[in-house]
Amino acid sequence: MWVMVHGFSRHHSMESLAETLSGHPSLAMMMFASGNYVYIHAAVRDANEMANVVSFLQREGLISDIQVGIIPVEGTPSDHRLDRMDMRIIETLSEDARLNVSQLADSLGSSPKTVRRRLKRLIDEDLAHFSIQWWPDGIGDVVCNIHLLIREDAPSQEVLFSLLRNRGDCINRIYSFSNLPNHLIVTLWTKTTRELWELCREWESHGLFHYVVPNIIRGIHYFPDPRRRVLTER
Repeated sequence: MWVMVHGFSRHHSMESLAETLSGHPSLAMMMFASGNYVYIHAAVRDANEMANVVSFLQREGLISDIQVGIIPVEGTPSDHRLDRMDMRIIETLSEDARLNVSQLADSLGSSPKTVRRRLKRLIDEDLAHFSIQWWPDGIGDVVCNIHLLIREDAPSQEVLFSLLRNRGDCINRIYSFSNLPNHLIVTLWTKTTRELWELCREWESHGLFHYVVPNIIRGIHYFPDPRRRVLTER
């Protein structure tokens, strides 16, 4: 499962913090925001691994008032076990995700029809994901994580539709958490800080949230993808 761990770090620099944390195999990415507030994404197998990650971040990352959100996985759970061909497809694409189906089939010594069918199942059953690395300090806009606490009497669908309808063009991702049902973290960008403050005031005026708290993102550090650990172990 995927978790987002966030809180304030007392580490003297974010670059040093990233280097300190790089030895943990479960960590995938760290966003560092204003005031040394950090967001760390991790892939864990179970509650014991999650507890290990939290303990590690508290001890080595000097992160206080730590918050842990479990990110729900989309798709339908599958009982299908990955076979050797599935693993070869995933491993090949992890090396070069730009390969089209025909090129992938050639490299695997299989037919495009077979590869297309298997790839579709991997995606449909939520067994494989495609992602890119993005760098907020290179786009020239203000990138921000906005923490929202939904009021108990506010319909969840109304909240999401309101966000997407009014500002869907600048929203990168809306994080919800299975263990924190009323909390959202919205990653978005604006052209200026003035536009950001106006957006926050707009959302505050909806009356849907207990609070609207923005944290401006200073940068991102990517750790070696923890999902590659599965490929290596298999």
